[in-house]
Amino acid sequence: MAEGVYSGRQVQRYIRLTNLIKPILDLVDNKTIDISLAVEISYLTKEEQENLKETMESEDCTPSQSQAIRMKELSQKGELNMDKIFEIITEEKPN
Repeated sequence: MAEGVYSGRQVQRYIRLTNLIKPILDLVDNKTIDISLAVEISYLTKEEQENLKETMESEDCTPSQSQAIRMKELSQKGELNMDKIFEIITEEKPN
């Protein structure tokens, strides 16, 4: 693929990022979190994203890809709240 040319999938991922709240989008821009993680987070509601950002700041950590996918699944079922976000993000991550 020529430089500067993106696949349709990559374009879709960039469009998906427009669903992020600004503080999380800023984390992508400064490379604190990668695009694939941000895409998963973009499926959370704005309120859930704000709760996630608050938890990330208070616990000084970011979710793994699998944790973000679990949060997305809970969000889609209407079962994601601050307690669940905290529980998921603070669990021991395998190295």
